[in-house]
Amino acid sequence: TLSNTIDKLGNLQHNITTLSDGAEIITSVGHDPYAFFGYQTNGIYATTADATESGLTNKNSVSYQAGDVRYVDQNGDHIINDLDKVDLGSPTPTLFGSLFSTFEYRGFALDFNFVYSQGNKAYNAVRRLTESTSDFSNQSVSVVRRWQNEGDITDMPRAAWGDAIGTMTSPTATSRMPPTSNCAM
Repeated sequence: TLSNTIDKLGNLQHNITTLSDGAEIITSVGHDPYAFFGYQTNGIYATTADATESGLTNKNSVSYQAGDVRYVDQNGDHIINDLDKVDLGSPTPTLFGSLFSTFEYRGFALDFNFVYSQGNKAYNAVRRLTESTSDFSNQSVSVVRRWQNEGDITDMPRAAWGDAIGTMTSPTATSRMPPTSNCAM
């Protein structure tokens, strides 16, 4: 079992690192290092009335609409911005290990190696790209179940060319596209 907590970061309480694709990780005092940092979500707006009732806008003052991801306004200011990002989980496993062996018989050998980890999260950048629905790039088959009509209940936001609201193209991890739980690699 692995336990790893940051005790000190000099005179900082946290340090946010941006990865090459724009995703962010946070290292903060009292927590595991390199945790995934992004927006918590709470489904998809099914109707225009739902989106309007929320009263939320993004950092560019663009209002959310039906089919957009429903972000959680952590600080209650009705603006989804960097102040609403939270720790989405740690890549540090609670348990990890491996099993390996080699069998040999008459000049032939069979090797196997089984590596496991449990209790960690892993960022899935491929999923973010293949479910972005904001351009003409190849997409995952899961986008077939995207929001398309007023009242649709789904876990996949609407397709939006250019994605002005930042529903899908935001490189920041979200709890809608969470880092994978209990990842075994």
